[in-house]
Amino acid sequence: MHWIGIGGLWVLSFVALIIAGTSLWHLVTPSAWHFLEAAQVSQVNTVFVTSIVSALLTFVVQEATR
Repeated sequence: MHWIGIGGLWVLSFVALIIAGTSLWHLVTPSAWHFLEAAQVSQVNTVFVTSIVSALLTFVVQEATR
């Protein structure tokens, strides 16, 4: 089970890196290079921020209940 958890963390880290890279790409490149529309980028950013906040809250609650 320990290795499955570590593998899951690596997968989630990779997905977070892809999402962050996509957001950064759309911030620093010209409009002609974009592959997502503005609404899609906004949705990606919302999912990314929600995931980070959720993970932080989960961590804080777990630490507080120890």
